[in-house]
Amino acid sequence: MNVRECVFNCLKKIFIDNAYANIVLQHDLDGLAQNDKNLATRIIYGTIQNYRLLAYQWEKLVEKLPNKQTCILIDMSIYQLLMMDKIPSYAIINEANKLAKPKYKGLVNAILHKVDKQGLIKSGNLGIDYSLEDWLVNLFKAHYDNYEEIFSEFLKESIIYGRMNTLKCSSLPYKFIDDTCFVGNYQLINDKAFKEGLYIIQDYASQQVAKQMDIVDNLDVLDLCSAPGSKSFDIAMMMHNTGNIIACDLYEHRLNLIKERSKILGIDCIETQLNDATILNEAFIEKFDRVLVDAPCSGLGVLKRKPDIKLKIKPENLDEIVNLQKSILDNAAKYVKVNGILVYSTCTLNKKENEKQIIQFINRHSEFELLNEKTIMPFENDGFYHAKLVRKI
Repeated sequence: MNVRECVFNCLKKIFIDNAYANIVLQHDLDGLAQNDKNLATRIIYGTIQNYRLLAYQWEKLVEKLPNKQTCILIDMSIYQLLMMDKIPSYAIINEANKLAKPKYKGLVNAILHKVDKQGLIKSGNLGIDYSLEDWLVNLFKAHYDNYEEIFSEFLKESIIYGRMNTLKCSSLPYKFIDDTCFVGNYQLINDKAFKEGLYIIQDYASQQVAKQMDIVDNLDVLDLCSAPGSKSFDIAMMMHNTGNIIACDLYEHRLNLIKERSKILGIDCIETQLNDATILNEAFIEKFDRVLVDAPCSGLGVLKRKPDIKLKIKPENLDEIVNLQKSILDNAAKYVKVNGILVYSTCTLNKKENEKQIIQFINRHSEFELLNEKTIMPFENDGFYHAKLVRKI
């Protein structure tokens, strides 16, 4: 299977079968060489990131749209023609013709030649030009003054970061941006050092959350929504593998991944526990010095890294998510010891899930005081939010 055939198959799974892009890429690129994997990843993510703008380039040229598979083939080919360098137009069009069904070969060929000749056309409509649904455009405009800067950032290629495992090493041959965080690439997951547990792959903004928890040795810590476990690993490294961390999740198979990775990392202070965070756990009440709620969220801060979120998210999902977060926070409040710290984090940009969620939490729980909160914007890294609260009484 060549690269573009692989890309085409992946995009069909994502757009038609509603599969998650990161999972598709993990499983479906295995047979490709590393350079081809990098190319395939760029085309797949670029096509998703620009899906409305790509369609705008050609849909007005036809009276009736072809089937969905052919639309995907045209979109991915236009992305390569107009938004990627170093690939000759004739090669892109030839590959598209090979992949097209016989019924649509003439149509695909004609559209691609015409689009290649006309060049990229912007619409002047923010939703089309930045490939966001109109309701998402309105949400960002309502919440953030610099919304267009945010939209622009969502179309860029994401940066891969690693977090050095300080339990196993004190240096690695990468470019570090602080004491533990370094810039990597798509090959990080295949490196021998990763397999030996010398680092984890974790976004820079995500690495900032545990730093808000005032971690010292020998604490009792609860990570209430822990999978895939990176923040539990952060805490364990910061505690020098002392104390006790209970890492919870709703699904056993996700907890097993944490157990397996903990062994590789040399961490034995993490205990995994199957737990529904929306249901009060009597055994947890006032047991923990630190509680982390890395809450389920809409993910609107990480559209650069997970652009397929914008294909799936619906307006009605947001109220459901806000209510879910509220119930988790209300339970988490009961698990914190007096003078203990509760940290709440999301990877979204939506004030109802972030600042307003915390304001309402404090209104319900006067025993807590907000120490600080921060929103990290996508042009700083990924869009992220965290709030640090202390239980006073």
